[in-house]
Amino acid sequence: MQNRALRRGSVEDIAKLVRGEPVDPSAIYFRCVPSFEVSHPSLAWLTESLFVGTGARFPDRVEISLFRLA
Repeated sequence: MQNRALRRGSVEDIAKLVRGEPVDPSAIYFRCVPSFEVSHPSLAWLTESLFVGTGARFPDRVEISLFRLA
């Protein structure tokens, strides 16, 4: 998987993220466009669709929600 993403927010909020501090996800614009390379035929559908996503970074993890475009 390759994931091209854009994340922006205030200087203060980005500095908090870098330091590992919590930031309200609604204060950060985080969007992505993943693309997939698969070897198993049952996953081929991942290479035949476009996806977009939203994300949120937390001190202990990153959460990404992906949406398949029809």
